[in-house]
Amino acid sequence: MDFIPSFYANKGILCYFKIYIYLNLKIKVYKGEDTMEYEYPLDLDWTNDEMMKVIHFFNKIENYYESSVKGDEVLNAYKNFKHIVPGKADEKQIFKEFENKSGYNSYKVVQEIKKNPNQTLFSKDFD
Repeated sequence: MDFIPSFYANKGILCYFKIYIYLNLKIKVYKGEDTMEYEYPLDLDWTNDEMMKVIHFFNKIENYYESSVKGDEVLNAYKNFKHIVPGKADEKQIFKEFENKSGYNSYKVVQEIKKNPNQTLFSKDFD
């Protein structure tokens, strides 16, 4: 991420703003005759391995909405995601961007799984 100096005119303070540049990776998934296209918010400063871990996490969110997913798989993928995106503000921004593209709310999925530790399988249909 680049840090751009900016002069805050009213206060006379030099500030640095973090600039996020996201790569919207489009992936087509073929399921029988259906074709689905996904876009993932990826930071260009992440390594390939980090990008794959973020995509893996969002795949688990997609599984929740489209079929079902094991809760421990989502939590493990979320843990890896948090190693890459430790800040809450950054997480919120990435989740919002993913939700705008897909309609899938990552935060709600993670919270549901955390609230039900004894349940193993999760799906939108189980709500």
